[in-house]
Formats: sequence, C-alpha cells, structure tokens
Amino acid sequence: MAKPWSFETKFMGMLSADRMPGLQFTRSVIRKLFNVDVPSVEDLHVIRDVCRLVRGRAAQISAMFCSAPLAKTHKQGCATVAVDGSVYEKTPSFRRLLQETMNVILGADCNVKMALVKDGSGIGAAFISALAVNDK
Repeated sequence: MAKPWSFETKFMGMLSADRMPGLQFTRSVIRKLFNVDVPSVEDLHVIRDVCRLVRGRAAQISAMFCSAPLAKTHKQGCATVAVDGSVYEKTPSFRRLLQETMNVILGADCNVKMALVKDGSGIGAAFISALAVNDK
C-alpha cells in the first residue's frame, strides 16, 4: 500500500464482488491491508456494501458525463463512446452499471455502445487538436 490507511480502487472492485461464505475474501483483504481483525460478518457486509455503493455511484457519474454530449447533440440513436481507465477495465460489473445508467439517461431506444480504449487521453487530445486545426 502506498499510503497508510489508503484504499486502492482495485480493492473496492474485488471486495464488491465477494460472494464467499462469510465474506472470507473481504476479511482476508481487510486483515492484510489494515492489520486489523474485523469483528463480525455484519461489519464485512457493511464494507462490501459500501464498496458496491461507491462502484455504483462512480458508474452513474461516469454515465452522466458520457451521456451529456450525446443528449445535447441528439446523437443517442447510434454512437460509440471510447472509455479509458482501470476502473472501467478492471472493476467487476462497472461496465454493466455504466451501460444500464446510460440507457436510463438516454432512453430505452438508446443504441450507445462503450469501447475500452488504451491511452484515451492521448488519443482524445490528438482528436481535439485535429478538429481545431480543421476548424480554422
């Protein structure tokens, strides 16, 4: 762990997916990360549920940012949104939650697909630069 008492995104994803009896995976991760013994299964459920809430809220916020330009330009009929980042790539269920939220925001007939793109920031910057040059 880089900082004491920090909690990396990868752990949030792993703990939110814990389905082991008694949440033994969550218990072992918490014990290893923080050198504490989690006293009860109820505490472990709270930890897992908080991880799931954070994951879900992150997907909702991401969906709002992805949907806004499509809704503004009325392009939600058929579009592909390029997504970069380890949360989208590695967090269990994040892609599904993001897509479901976009469908709610843009409507049931929304035909927007998400595509994982490596180095999305660099590609996006190059794309915007090309548009700016062509706009002159």
